[in-house]
Amino acid sequence: MTEKINKLEELIKKSVDGVVSKIEHPFGIL
Repeated sequence: MTEKINKLEELIKKSVDGVVSKIEHPFGIL
């Protein structure tokens, strides 16, 4: 169970980072 939870946390962190990067650079200029 803990392994699945850790994987979910990693996926959530990655998705959040992706959303934040899109918000910071919406046009991909930087």
